[in-house]
Amino acid sequence: MPTLTSEVDSLISLLEGNIPASPQSPANVRRAERLERRLKAYFKALEQAFPYEAVEALYYKHVKEE
Repeated sequence: MPTLTSEVDSLISLLEGNIPASPQSPANVRRAERLERRLKAYFKALEQAFPYEAVEALYYKHVKEE
C-alpha cells in the first residue's frame, strides 16, 4: 500500500519533469546528450587536425629565446 510520502514524491518527480528549465526534463536530457555527442566529435576532430605531440618541436623551431 503506497504511503502519502511516496505518493507525494512520485507526484513531485512527475511535475519536475515538466518544468521547462528542469535539467531532469526528458527534452533537456536529450539536449544534453546531443550536446555531449557534438562536443566529443568537435574535440576529436580538433585533436586530429592539430597534432599536440608536435607542439614542443614547433615551439623550439620557431621561437627564439633571448
